[in-house]
Amino acid sequence: MQDLVCSSDLDLFGRETTDPLEVLAQDLFHRLTETYGSNPDDVDRGVGIVDALSGIVEDRDIGAEIRADFLKDDRVADVRVTVTQIPEVAGGQRIATLVQTVDGILPLDVTIVDGVVSRAS
Repeated sequence: MQDLVCSSDLDLFGRETTDPLEVLAQDLFHRLTETYGSNPDDVDRGVGIVDALSGIVEDRDIGAEIRADFLKDDRVADVRVTVTQIPEVAGGQRIATLVQTVDGILPLDVTIVDGVVSRAS
């Protein structure tokens, strides 16, 4: 069975990436955005970050939730997560992760504004 590919997983020419760190970055981005249990290939994954940050987050450690989910991927040795407010954007959040892998260090930064999650370039 062939894996489904999202348009965000393709390069400018419509090809899938072969770089192992970029493949991992794409997979972790999907883990971040998927609601827990929504992926039929792996029902024990997903942070659902938009839902997680759309309500009251004072009693949750979103950084720890992201870290725990990313560590379920056997390519991830360790991860640091920082979640901060974007001061100039009401309700905007920035999530900065630094992932230690077998292949090196992978920074993965995303922003969430008005319920839209975007990878930083």
